[in-house]
Amino acid sequence: MSYAKDRDTFLSQVLQTFGAKIVLEVCGGCGAIWGFSEVLTIRNSNTQHTWRVNACTIGFIFFIRYLLQIRDFIDHANVKNTGTKRLVQIFAAKLVLEVFGGGGAIWGFSEVLTLRNSNTQEEWRKIAATFGAIFFLRWCLQIADFVTGNDPNHKGSNKAVRLFQIFSAKLVLEVFGGGGAIWGASEALTLRVPDTQEYFRGFAQAVAIVFFGRWLIQMKNHVRDNFGADEDRIRFLRTYQIFSAKIILEVCGGAGAIWGFSEVLTLRNAETIHTWRHIALTIGSIFLIRWFMQMQDFIASVEHANSGTARLIFVFSAKLVLEVFGGGGAIWGFSEVVTFRNDETRHPWQVTATVVGALFFVRWCLQIKDFITGSNPNEGANKRVRLVQIFGAKIVLEVFGGGGAIWGSTEALTLRVPATQEFWRFWASVGGFVFFMRYLLQIRDYVNENMNDSYKPVSTSKDGVEDEGTPLIV
Repeated sequence: MSYAKDRDTFLSQVLQTFGAKIVLEVCGGCGAIWGFSEVLTIRNSNTQHTWRVNACTIGFIFFIRYLLQIRDFIDHANVKNTGTKRLVQIFAAKLVLEVFGGGGAIWGFSEVLTLRNSNTQEEWRKIAATFGAIFFLRWCLQIADFVTGNDPNHKGSNKAVRLFQIFSAKLVLEVFGGGGAIWGASEALTLRVPDTQEYFRGFAQAVAIVFFGRWLIQMKNHVRDNFGADEDRIRFLRTYQIFSAKIILEVCGGAGAIWGFSEVLTLRNAETIHTWRHIALTIGSIFLIRWFMQMQDFIASVEHANSGTARLIFVFSAKLVLEVFGGGGAIWGFSEVVTFRNDETRHPWQVTATVVGALFFVRWCLQIKDFITGSNPNEGANKRVRLVQIFGAKIVLEVFGGGGAIWGSTEALTLRVPATQEFWRFWASVGGFVFFMRYLLQIRDYVNENMNDSYKPVSTSKDGVEDEGTPLIV
């Protein structure tokens, strides 16, 4: 019985490991050459056949390597991990799979998701080339570590930083790369032609979803193995939860708020669209820097004094963008996401968005007054009225705003064009739904904390960063 169980476990491990490898390394090796040669503009109509032969040859070499790896795995062969020969074997493969593959993953997967088209071709070429350059630097650093025997996972390394390094690379190479490998290899092998284009698009997306699920499981296992104490794991999960919400609500939301509200006020039109795009992206960049600084302070448990003129400017300049412009922009953007706003209903929704923006402006002025006078709006307030005040604002800013942030920022970034409209509508709707679930959990926690004397709150708030009692991930 024990032997059969061990055999089944071993076979399962072989299937899991090498099922992933045939996509990521065999198809990925072929797709990396095919995709990155187009990124670098060395593949064109004149050199198409040559690069097809090159890509298929690389794919065949990686298939032979794949079979040898299976043999070594089954035989429990312990390959010596030092020496010049081993260095060449490892890093020649890494050059193809991780450097060319990093750029090729972005290039191929952006087409899978219909983000890359004739209008956005050159923007995605620059993005893919940038990722290729970043992964080339990473490859050089890995060679240096290999030669010197340096372990990047040494005891003194920051666990959170190391997690970010590992899984940001894995997201590009394994999730985007999994879908991009199918997409690129199928074209290199002449399986993907106009008649089979949509079939392979669906297949590549399905593969990416599977690898995304695998990526999440790998991250969960990494956290379990490397963040030993329960307290460390809980802190990491809370940090992850808080700042994944903040990057949508505050970074994308900052750009989306300017983009959306400028249209509400009729400031943005065909003549001023490029000016407002630059303004929106500048605001988004500022909020991205602020996001990194907040995360740094949160991890280091830094608390800033919650008074003074400088603090007032920091807090309320952000609130002006996120809550006043964002309140109006959330209504404007999300009404289009859910198809309520169209050419016929444009004016009523413009009035609605303006009114909501005005209400949030009055709220913002009252918040400034409370900040200056040191008043606590929770003191002596009717708990039910306070609940309506808080969560009436939250449903606009965080639920409608979550979907609207994705919708508005993708247009500001030129990711959302007529060809990708429905794709981004779906993801904005998903974002709105996820934030609605979060909103319901927050209401439950608020009711328990403020209307149940026996309830012990688990949430905290530091430096304006709200913690959450019930995480969406466990």
